[in-house]
Amino acid sequence: MLGISSFRSDRFGPSTPEELAALEGELGIHLPHVYHWICLAYGKFLLVCIDSKGDDGSLYSFGSWIDARAALAHVKSPPDEFSPDCLAVSDDGLGNYHCLGIRGHRRGKVYFWIHDIGWGPVAEEYVSKGMPAPDGIATPCFHFISEDIHRIIMSFVSY
Repeated sequence: MLGISSFRSDRFGPSTPEELAALEGELGIHLPHVYHWICLAYGKFLLVCIDSKGDDGSLYSFGSWIDARAALAHVKSPPDEFSPDCLAVSDDGLGNYHCLGIRGHRRGKVYFWIHDIGWGPVAEEYVSKGMPAPDGIATPCFHFISEDIHRIIMSFVSY
């Protein structure tokens, strides 16, 4: 059992299948099954004192999970310098996001996006030519956490 519980209110209840379908329609992709499961089971929830161990061995505090409705709003109006190859899945409460790679070589991987470090003009050169920007050049603001979102979700531990 995960150490989480939904806010379970009209505003913060579990996501609906229709909300997930709208998000996937906007993105033009199918999201991983575990993303569907956690949004449908819990929706938006707070991860108080819950850390996830990344593949690098570091612990990452997730803050609050973003439900499908909030994720769609984020996709339609992303922060400046946010990669279109990633979907914000949780907010640490300080303007930083945990993100799921949704396209190209980032697909399925989990990253931590730090809001005060930017995307950069070199990355835009790659994107403008239709090429994926390499991780080291493209996203100094994206810190790799894990190869798989399932591992991250299943590693939520309550202290």
